[in-house]
Amino acid sequence: MESKRIFADQIRFVVGQAFSDVPANLALALVVVFVYWPVCCHRNLLTWLGIMTLGVLARLIISIPRTRSLLKLNDDHLWFKIYLPLTSGFGVLWGAAGILFFVHGQLEYQLFIAILLAGIVSGAVSSLPVFLNVYYIFLYSIMVQITSLLLSQESTLGLGMGILCSFYIFYHTMSAHRSHHLILEALSSRHKTELLARIDVLTGIANRRAFN
Repeated sequence: MESKRIFADQIRFVVGQAFSDVPANLALALVVVFVYWPVCCHRNLLTWLGIMTLGVLARLIISIPRTRSLLKLNDDHLWFKIYLPLTSGFGVLWGAAGILFFVHGQLEYQLFIAILLAGIVSGAVSSLPVFLNVYYIFLYSIMVQITSLLLSQESTLGLGMGILCSFYIFYHTMSAHRSHHLILEALSSRHKTELLARIDVLTGIANRRAFN
């Protein structure tokens, strides 16, 4: 019973984060298009932006209570089955940006996309590790390709950035694991506190708060 309640709280947590975290993906995507417009294929940029926009809209739609009811997504496990591929898709899209917009021979553009992707991964560590598997898919989808490209560069700076990204992946793998357990402990503690507030300590019988 407690695990079911914690899972429901995990869902509520990521739903609540949607209206701050998800639009940030679209804002950053617009920055990418603006920066790479002079040097990358416009069709690739617009196609990538269009897919990102659709993903953002879909993620917001499934997080609005009214549309969740209309789409019959009130069941938490069903909602998660949609949330997982959507969020993984964001990781794949950002990882694709690291490949599509990796401008060979122009180190400043290479470093820009690498730093941007690293920042996205860092920003996600505050919320996505509530479901650890989701965060790992997101992390590796984004960082593995850009790291490989940087490691293949002949310049010392590019190679150094690739090594740094490798350590970065390892660090966030470890920190996400810690964050996940901290979040679960916090949710479990909250449930225990709520339970104690509803039950009389001496008799073990539900008190007035349990009926409010």
